[in-house]
Amino acid sequence: DIDDIHGGSETGSGSRLEAAEGRYRDGVLALNSNDSDDNGIGTYLPKSNTTDGVLKVDNSLDDDDSNENDNDGGDNGNDHEKHKKKMDLLDSMLFCGLHDTMTASERTYVKELLTVGSTMKLTQAAHILASIMDMNQKGGTPLMRQMRDKNKNLTQAQLLRKTRSEPVMINTNNHNKNVHMPKMSSNTGMTVLANNQADELQSEIMNRDKLRRLYPIPIRMPKAINLRLDFDIYSTNPPITFIDDEQSFLVLRDCDDVRSKLIQDAYSELKVNIFGSFVKKEPYNVAGVENILSGLQIFDDSVDKLPPSIKIPWRRVVVTSVKGNAVRSGLRAGDVITFVDGEPFEGNVEKLKFFFARKQECEYDMDMHGDDEAYPSCQIICNAEVGIAEALRVRQILAERTKE
Repeated sequence: DIDDIHGGSETGSGSRLEAAEGRYRDGVLALNSNDSDDNGIGTYLPKSNTTDGVLKVDNSLDDDDSNENDNDGGDNGNDHEKHKKKMDLLDSMLFCGLHDTMTASERTYVKELLTVGSTMKLTQAAHILASIMDMNQKGGTPLMRQMRDKNKNLTQAQLLRKTRSEPVMINTNNHNKNVHMPKMSSNTGMTVLANNQADELQSEIMNRDKLRRLYPIPIRMPKAINLRLDFDIYSTNPPITFIDDEQSFLVLRDCDDVRSKLIQDAYSELKVNIFGSFVKKEPYNVAGVENILSGLQIFDDSVDKLPPSIKIPWRRVVVTSVKGNAVRSGLRAGDVITFVDGEPFEGNVEKLKFFFARKQECEYDMDMHGDDEAYPSCQIICNAEVGIAEALRVRQILAERTKE
């Protein structure tokens, strides 16, 4: 279980890095936001509890034949454990590959931001994930540094022996028991697995793939981009090009089912064809999208699960190409510009270009000519759209209320 979020401040000499107007302090993500809600913003998150010396391995998510002879109590316990592992897997898909570098409290907080159905919350989550990724590149998050400090005095041979002999938790049909990792063969260097363990691993992989297909995440996930404006946006061959998209939302004008159309758009790829025209490709995982759309019929009695109000967009700016040094920023073709320097962006391509040019003119430092720091940068949030927020909200409700 994850500790409750609590307020107050903590002392110590932990890592300090601004993230979404917040900081890391003593290995804890502390947000400091002026947003007027009571979902934990402005509080410190407690450190997660870890079990030293024990590696928890996910077992099979879906085993129809393993519990046929168990009593009702055992069935309920196994169903609860399967559902928990299912939610852990689906939640890990939200973090853009950063799941293992985040504490349990951080994962819970970011998941709530991503699945509440608000574009502003998507922006905060994108800032947090970008800060964690930045710390990974600069030496690791506090959780990663704690793991390194724990093993820093061990030699490579000692680490190898520890990995081979460290106990793991394996879930059998009847009970949990501690066993030892299978040792590596001295001849081949490959792990020797028993037949039943190989079958369990294969079954687990199949069930994970099944869940990923049934509960896909949107094709465009929110992300924070720090774009250095070291290029001429009005040149004939700029490193970044954009296009106005107004045709995608024309169907919403006389549509009775706006939410389903927005969710379908969240799973559609945005591209430009060889003639320079805007094209929206239909979702490739049709069955998964239809499963998510079925969640629109599931509502919780609590207020926070009710469908939020939606401001229907009528246009957006889509990135059509990224090349050169601009690729390092993380911007990709198909991304939608939603926030610029902390403000919602609802203009067109010409307004965005004018904003970039004006910032270059006002903030370029002539004394540092030729230096990278001479060029201004722009903080951009991509893909924090209404359709993305609604798709993630419905996906979470459907996963919590459905038993596989």
